[in-house]
Parts: sequence; C-alpha cells; structure tokens
Amino acid sequence: MTPQTEKTEMGMAGAQVGALVRFREHPGLDLSAACEAGDWEAASRINLELATEFPLVDKIRVIALLWIERVWADDISTGIARAAWANTLREQREKLAGLAKRLEQANPIEGAKAKLAGLSARLEAFKPKTAPEPGPEPEPKSEPRFRLDKVATTPVLSKAAPMDSARAFARDRLSKGGVHATYYYRGEWWQWNGRFYEIAPADRIMGEVYDYLDGAVVQTDNGQQRFKPKPEHAEALIKCLKSCVAIHDRDGPPRWLDGSGKPSAENLLVFHDCLVDVETGEVVELTPQLWAHGGVDFAFDPQARCPRWERFLEEIFPGDPESQMTIEEQLGYGMTNDTRFEKGALWVGVKRSGKSTLAWVQERLAGVGACVSLSFHDWMKTENSREHLVGRKVGIFADVRLKPAKSYGLTGYDPGGIDHQSAQLLLNIIGRDKVSLGRKFKKVWEGRLFLKPIITSNEVPNLQDAGGVLVSRFIMVDFKQSFYGREDITLRNQLERELPGIANRCLTAYRRLCARGRFIQPASGRRLVQKVEEKVSPYVAFMNECFVEDRESKGVLVGWFFDTFLQLVSRQSSARSHPQHHQIQPNSGSDEDRTMELAEIIEAPRRAASLRRHQGTGAQFVSSG
Repeated sequence: MTPQTEKTEMGMAGAQVGALVRFREHPGLDLSAACEAGDWEAASRINLELATEFPLVDKIRVIALLWIERVWADDISTGIARAAWANTLREQREKLAGLAKRLEQANPIEGAKAKLAGLSARLEAFKPKTAPEPGPEPEPKSEPRFRLDKVATTPVLSKAAPMDSARAFARDRLSKGGVHATYYYRGEWWQWNGRFYEIAPADRIMGEVYDYLDGAVVQTDNGQQRFKPKPEHAEALIKCLKSCVAIHDRDGPPRWLDGSGKPSAENLLVFHDCLVDVETGEVVELTPQLWAHGGVDFAFDPQARCPRWERFLEEIFPGDPESQMTIEEQLGYGMTNDTRFEKGALWVGVKRSGKSTLAWVQERLAGVGACVSLSFHDWMKTENSREHLVGRKVGIFADVRLKPAKSYGLTGYDPGGIDHQSAQLLLNIIGRDKVSLGRKFKKVWEGRLFLKPIITSNEVPNLQDAGGVLVSRFIMVDFKQSFYGREDITLRNQLERELPGIANRCLTAYRRLCARGRFIQPASGRRLVQKVEEKVSPYVAFMNECFVEDRESKGVLVGWFFDTFLQLVSRQSSARSHPQHHQIQPNSGSDEDRTMELAEIIEAPRRAASLRRHQGTGAQFVSSG
C-alpha cells in the first residue's frame, strides 16, 4: 500500500468519524477537516478528545487512530530532536493506555485490543536510529504499609462514657480479622504489622482517635449530631483505652495472647510469610495472637540451598569441619530466644578473616530489631546505657580493643582489660540471672534477657577475671585465614540471596546442638583458650610456658620450680608488679617468719607431682634443683 493510498484511507476514516461527530451535534471536533488539511497533530488531539467524549461504536475509530499515529511518527522522526521524541513517545503510550481502558469499559470491538497492543511496536519502527537520552531511573516500588481493619459504619458514642468509646474504638480500629492487634505494654503502644508487634508512635494512636471521634455521632434529644471532638475527649478515650488493651509487665514476649500454648511461643521464629518452630520445623500461619517483637525479613523456604555459604565456610576454615559446625551452631543459637546453654561466642583472628561478615549474617538471621551493637567503652557509662538490651537476641561487641596492662614503678599495676562491672554484667546475662536496667523517663526494667554476646577481635582480649569463670563462659573460634588484599566485595550480596538456605542450615545445626546438650570447643581453638587464660593470669602464663602436665612424671623439684618463677617474673615486669605476686615472692626483711618458711621450701628436696619441664625450659632458665 502506497503512502498516498494510506492517506486516502485515513481521510475516509476521518470523514466517517467526523460524520459521527456532526451527528452527535459536536461540529467543533471536525476530524475529517484536520485529516484533509494534513494537520496530523490536530487530528491526533481531536482523536483523543473523541475517545473521551464518546463511547467507541465502530472499528473505523481504531483505524483512524492507527494511521494518524503512523503519519505523525514519520514526521517526528525526520524533524524533532531525540529528547522531544522520547517525551512524545511516552505521552502517546500513556494516551494509548487510557484509550485501551475506555475501550474495555465502553463497547469492546473485536480486534481493537490487538491493534492497540501492537501500536507501540509499530511506533518503534519509526524511532530514530540514534537512541534517545535515558530518562531518570524509576523509583523502586515500596511494599504497601500493612493496615488494620477499619469499620465503615458510623459509631454512635456518648461523651459522658469514655470507657464505652474506648472499647468501641478498640473493636473498630485496633483489630485485624476480629482479633485485637494493638496493645499498651510497659509505657508504649505496640501494633501488629502483619508479622510481629512493633512500637507504634503515640501520635499515630492519637490521630486515629481524633479521626474516629470526628466521624462519630452522639444521640441527642434532637436526633443524632456529629461528635465534634475536643482535646479532653481524645485524652479521656486514650486513658481508658490503655486499661482496655494493656498487657501486664510480667507478660513479656514471646507468648500466646489467647493462652493456647501450642506450639511453644518461645520456639517460634517469625519469617516474612509464616511462623516456624525452630525445634521441630513446624510451620504456623502468621497471627496477631502471637505476642512477638521481631522477625526476619525474608521468606521461609525449606528447600532453599546455599552453595556460596558452604564455600565461604570452607574458605575461612579450610579442612576444619569442627569450626564450621560450631559457627553454624552459634548462629542458629542466636536466631532463637533460647539461653539454656549459657555460652557466648568469642571470635579472634587475623585481619580480614571473615569475622565481620559472620556477625552481619548473624544480624540478618536474628531478625529485625533482634541484634544490637555494643561497646565495652560506653555500655556501662550511665544507668540508662543498657536499656536497648531489652528484647534483643544477640549483642555484638565488634572489633574489641581493650586497655592494655600497665605497670607503675615496682608496686603499681593496672591489669587493663574489661572493667569489673562489665565482667559482672556479662556473667549475669550469660548465666540467665535476673537484671535491672534503667530506662530514660521510664520505669526500671527487671527480668532475664535473651541476649547472647558475641565478641570479635584481632587481638586476644583480656577478660579480667581472676577466677577464670568468665573465660569458661565463651566458646572460642580461631580465625587464621586472612583475605587481606583479595577480598570479595560482592560476598555479602551473594550471601543475602542465600539467607533462606543459610537459615535452614543454621536451624539444623541448632537442633543438633539441642540433641547433644552442649557446645563443643573446637580443637583448633584450644590454643586460643590458653592465650585468653594467660591474658587474665600471669601465673597461668608461667605454667603454660614452663611446664607440662604429666601424671607419669616423678615431678620437678620445688626449689627449681620457685627459682624458675623468680627468673621469669624478673623478665616480665607485669608479673613482677602484679598485686598477687607477694603471695609467692619472698617478702622483705620485715616479715622474717615468711622469709624463713620460703627458704625452707626452696632448700627442701620436695617435688611438685604430675609436672615435667616444658621442652626448652632448661635452656631459658638456670636450674637450681
């Protein structure tokens, strides 16, 4: 078909539509005149106005649109700049979308939709060879905000009965599927977001109250009249509402609000699409009946796999399946509210060895608001510094740097390390003791925390605890492989995509831990345990450096043992000036009895049983035995 023939058919189509327009007494929309004059821009405008004014009754209307757009596009391709073309093309597509909707609503015509669907492709044929300038990046679509039910009926209230109004408001505005989904707990409003309960700003609740009262009516002698709320009405309703939907301070999460008790609320982990029992793997539907304050932000997929995660564990612990299993057990333990094993995690190793990546994975697996970053330098600073520990599953002390030990002259000594208050609180948290935490402008919180501490460091930390109890509360993993200079900067993105599979493996590891009943210290981390113990006590360091336990040995002479110690402390000033050094070192002449007793010990041919000298000790120290 030649262009002339096409224009002729276009004119005929325009003439027929124009006749239809004149028949409808709208002579101003003269499409045929615009077509005959070759004014295709005006023809397109009139064409769209026709679509707005009249239901489509004839497929001639569609043919006219197709040919007008084609001729107009041909003119554009030869004369208009690229930016103008892009704008025009976008406008035409928007117009076509509107026309398609009107076609469907007015009088569908056989084949019209197919012709409109192919119009974009036909317009692309007339697009200039030079690509148009790229437009702005489209904004990512945000997930629609979850909303509670909103009853459409007009409530009839009484200004003299705020408690009745509060009950009606709770029923009409604070429920989902007939179940209450907003509560007042420990001085704050908590609202279900479709998965778990989160803090709702007081202004949001107040705004809902004003909106509800403003749409309500009151019964008077003259009939029903608008409520017309005042601040005192809203405040009275709020006060009554707190008592209507209050949860007692003792009823902390997680728990079932309906008292069902099955499955155990403490075992349920909130995923994006369901609840999962971490011990049995049972899947439960999301419900506002579960009083829970957090959850993970990805869906549960029992079939998900994580090959990149498995390869990552092998990279940081090559040939060490014991450490790999321990890491997954610790991460799975951190996903739960369980604290029965009374253990924290201590990850120490070289730089760029994967510690921070594992801490990030733990944060994602624990869920929204379940992980908190901590520092030994400020978490004991004020009485309110620890209020953010409430409701958290994991507390991460990242890249710990503690004050080193320091001697002052011959007697002064600062052991460094963590302070005694931090050591005590760590023991309280890990040991499941009841604690009291101050909260700014709120009542003091009392209870047992779910928190499992994780300490990461490049240096062996000094957990200053002479009894060694705090050291025994940690399962230690030694990171020996450094990726400094060969980091994979896309690693976290890859692991992000595998989170459902990682969660499956870590929950499986947690069930393995529960079946075993205890954590196992990896063999590769036992030397790290010794280093931590040596940091705490110079006497442990002395024994580890100079002697080996050997029940077959006849023992070493006590005199040689003591002489070796004196030479060691003369070399290590920190041990020489340690406050407990006087318990072994001979006292000054003022304590003659003690000096004589020590002299007898040194000269006596007694032996320390079950000990033998460490290989090479004799070369380092002069023996007196």
